[in-house]
Amino acid sequence: MRNLIILDTTLRDGCQAPGFSLSEKEKLMFALQLENLGVDIIEAGFPYASPEETRAVEMIAEALSKSFVSVLARARKEDIISAVRGIQKARKKIIHLSLPVSPILREYKLHKSKSEVLKMASHFTEFARGYVDEVEFGAEDAARTEMDFLLEFYSVVIHAGASIINIPDTVGCADPDEFGAIVSRVKKEVVIPSGKKVRISVHCHNDLGLAVANTLSGVKSGAEQIEVTVGGIGERSGNAALEEVVLALNCRRDIYSDVFFGQIRMGEITRAANLLSALTGIAPAPNKPITGWNAFRHSSGMHQYGMIQNAMSYSIIDPVKIGRDDNQLALSQHSGKEGLSKAVFDFTGIVLSDEGAAASLSGFKEFAGGKKAVSGTDLLEWLSSFKNFQLKPYYALRNCSYKFKMKNDHEVEILLARKPGKKNVLLKGKGNSVESAVIFALQKILPYKIRILESQWTHSAVESKAGSSAKIILEYKGARFSGESYLGAGFQAMVESILSAVNWALQKEVI
Repeated sequence: MRNLIILDTTLRDGCQAPGFSLSEKEKLMFALQLENLGVDIIEAGFPYASPEETRAVEMIAEALSKSFVSVLARARKEDIISAVRGIQKARKKIIHLSLPVSPILREYKLHKSKSEVLKMASHFTEFARGYVDEVEFGAEDAARTEMDFLLEFYSVVIHAGASIINIPDTVGCADPDEFGAIVSRVKKEVVIPSGKKVRISVHCHNDLGLAVANTLSGVKSGAEQIEVTVGGIGERSGNAALEEVVLALNCRRDIYSDVFFGQIRMGEITRAANLLSALTGIAPAPNKPITGWNAFRHSSGMHQYGMIQNAMSYSIIDPVKIGRDDNQLALSQHSGKEGLSKAVFDFTGIVLSDEGAAASLSGFKEFAGGKKAVSGTDLLEWLSSFKNFQLKPYYALRNCSYKFKMKNDHEVEILLARKPGKKNVLLKGKGNSVESAVIFALQKILPYKIRILESQWTHSAVESKAGSSAKIILEYKGARFSGESYLGAGFQAMVESILSAVNWALQKEVI
């Protein structure tokens, strides 16, 4: 059994991507979540980049009690000294050195010959090894480097003191078979001194969408360490996504039966992804594997029928195991009678006969035709048009209008329409986000606390323009409810997605 080391570089490579920069405190918060997730090594940053980066690394190195800390340094004395300063208080000090090795980078970036590159690599490995417990050396752009030179490079740094050699596909150009062959040759042909343990690490970029495939190919070929990021964020198109690689290894134990990565706590995957989204303000694409909003949701009637019969029909992953339990059946104009029947039962407790569902389906499809998704509030509206549906009495919350003010806090005024015959009610709320302000306002008419578990929101910068979408999962009296809205301008989508989730909770009589 091989023990696979997982190095997460979200706080270094991930944060280098435009829009994903984090503050010192945010980096510390995320590092603690990575440790809770069970990551073996956290690459905390590039200390030479700035004083702020150095302080963030120092805070992380001091705070972590389980995960080891690594930092990046170029093959330069100044970089190494900054790196050493940053990880002084770490339980185990690891420096990740990097040096360009491909022909194009040697000529145009480094302006060095092969022999000069080898001399630099040897010198700075020895220099760094004098200060830290372990030196990892990455051959930048290894996938485009002459094989003979690459093998010589790794042999040199190992003899100089490196105990981890990193094979990066820096520009994401490698084919999985090609990358696996590189790892195999390095593993077989690099000369390692007798008695010395050296592990091979792989670091793959996603420019052609092959980062995960190349990482898995590297594991198959003998790599003992993988370098990944949460959500696959990173330079350009990003890196191999931690959650995708881990779930691939877990789901295909028939292929990776010899690989052990027992440190990872699957239930923390969604929490890590949600925290990253909250800190950066950037949600995963809806179709993003594992963490995207639609990753476990089914709208097609054919798929919904299969899911109702057996969830493994169309879902190879149990979302509950990774911390997700949102509704997997999403009503739309593509839904069939089975999906409609289940939604009606979940919402009202009413069991539709096959004939009743079939008779209702065409009308439902017409109702849903202009909607990108059907929310709990939409379903209520449709059901209310049928006299034979006796809905349970409750406050049916609908948004009449809203106002937002944003200064230090968000302030909201929401005018709600309630059940027919009831007066509208004006609610006011304040919070540090749109969601929290809306929840604070609603809390005034609800007897139990609402807790936001997950939210994704894209919105138009211009209040008068449509284009907003919002999705949310709330916990109310121990139960979870989801809501979403695609139609609206400005903050309207978030308001209506929350109302949809609350309406679902109220109809289920959890209060």
